[in-house]
Amino acid sequence: MRFPLDKIYIFDHEFPLNRDKMTLGQNFGENYLDKYKEWGLLGHNGQDWPCRDGESVYAAHDGVVTKVIEETVGISGTRGKGISLKSKTKWPSGYLTTIYWHLKDFNVQAGQEVKEGDVIAWADNTGYSTGTHLHFGIKFVDENSVTINADNGYGGYVNPLPFFMTINEQELALLYKTVFGRDPDVDSFGYAGQSLAFVLGEFQKSPEWKAKAQVLQVLD
Repeated sequence: MRFPLDKIYIFDHEFPLNRDKMTLGQNFGENYLDKYKEWGLLGHNGQDWPCRDGESVYAAHDGVVTKVIEETVGISGTRGKGISLKSKTKWPSGYLTTIYWHLKDFNVQAGQEVKEGDVIAWADNTGYSTGTHLHFGIKFVDENSVTINADNGYGGYVNPLPFFMTINEQELALLYKTVFGRDPDVDSFGYAGQSLAFVLGEFQKSPEWKAKAQVLQVLD
């Protein structure tokens, strides 16, 4: 099943996307299977991207491969072949780690450094999967690779889509209204063209954010 994306929700407020729609597989947070409950999850803890059998899978960022593994989860069997890639630079929330599952084969090994855009694997439907796709996940870990916020209902994973979305000035103004309840400063329009995730990360550093003690929650 595929879903067109034309909006996400930030702090329970609808945030429309002023761009062409993307065609996606199962979205983050959706729950069509009781298996998620079996795995201790509230719903789908990643984003599925439909693809062709054997299609190249690319690194989403620079980093170090921390896992190349076939992982067994729950009584249903395995998630198939997967890769974990950890950033070398620290974000406000910790070290960004991306997860790639249901792979056919690997082009990297644990401990290897890769650059954004490197081919790290090839797609398939290994493990608990009904068709060829890439299950892509994002979470944050500490210096020891321990998952941060692991009890958020999704094993520490967060919605990947804001990390791919660059926002324009109109969306930036709406984002300020949603988060801070005001218009953006003139200097803030320099954020236009950055990813939504980056801008939200910058918001977390501001005294205004800290004064309101807001907790970042991004769900589609």
